[in-house]
Amino acid sequence: MKNHFKLLNLFTLFFICHIFGQEPKILFQSDSILKLTIKLHTYETIRDVETRDYHDAILSYTDEKNTESIHQVKLKVRGNNRANINTCNFPPLEVNFKKGKTKNTLFEGQNKLKLVTHCKNTSEFSNYVREEYMTYKMYQLLTPISYNVRLCEITYIDLGNEKNPLTQTGFLIERTKDVAARNNMVVYKDSIVHQDVCNKTELDKLTVFQFMIGNLDWSVPMRHNIKILAPEKRGFPVAVPYDFDHSGMVYTAYANPPEGSGITSVRSRVFRGLCRFNNGYDKTFNLYQNLKPELFAIAQNSFYLSDKSKKSVEKYLESFYEILDNPKKVNQKITTVCRAKHKHLYETK
Repeated sequence: MKNHFKLLNLFTLFFICHIFGQEPKILFQSDSILKLTIKLHTYETIRDVETRDYHDAILSYTDEKNTESIHQVKLKVRGNNRANINTCNFPPLEVNFKKGKTKNTLFEGQNKLKLVTHCKNTSEFSNYVREEYMTYKMYQLLTPISYNVRLCEITYIDLGNEKNPLTQTGFLIERTKDVAARNNMVVYKDSIVHQDVCNKTELDKLTVFQFMIGNLDWSVPMRHNIKILAPEKRGFPVAVPYDFDHSGMVYTAYANPPEGSGITSVRSRVFRGLCRFNNGYDKTFNLYQNLKPELFAIAQNSFYLSDKSKKSVEKYLESFYEILDNPKKVNQKITTVCRAKHKHLYETK
């Protein structure tokens, strides 16, 4: 099963690279779990939530040739909700590598990387990290204009108390600039008044995906858990999602629906896509139907997930397809509850 999962992801990576001609940097060319050791002044680093200064740390790993690579890095707290000490004991971090010091290593070409951490030191929260990682892998299946991620097993060693190391799950997220470069795009910095200025095909993939995973924690105009990319030459902006910990798919203990959503649990789905006339979502729905086996395979063959997590993900995914397979439910849950009663302002050619 583990080998099948690796082959599936290698095929997906090969297919994407073959079509688009650019592959991710070496760190994200493998789906094997990366074992890292991070030595840091734990309390000083993770409690620096307000100022968010950089703090010195040492990151190391052993490669396939059994050679240890050691990097002098700087860490700082990042994020919003997960950086709140009332939510997480251990916040997400940014890892800043020294320029010119990563050549011929796994981190070659990297500078500042987002690290998603375990939040709390329990098996439940470790499962949340793995499920969120898996959610990123699902979106990768839909489009190459998506973030690559690398699952990690991280041993944290407090430089003030090296006798009690902590080993937990985390994952690294590809830089936005690298996502753009792979797709011959640039990071779009101008304002976005409304999501309907974005590339229609990619936007519809995104809105249906957010519906599939039960996520309302995003906004294109506010750039909330969304980055905007644009073609280097001519074309419309593309919205790229990240941060799925408030989704019904992951279903963290701290996830609550936003005010005014009309639901009491993030497991309930609310569609936030634009209205599409004349069966305008048919192509997108067909894409999801065609990819159904692969989406389920990502969950079923994820060796890093517990059996309980797999069953939960599969059950939630199945409830999405129960809607998609039923025209009456599609009408009730998607078609008649769309966000704007007008046509898309721009059409891609």
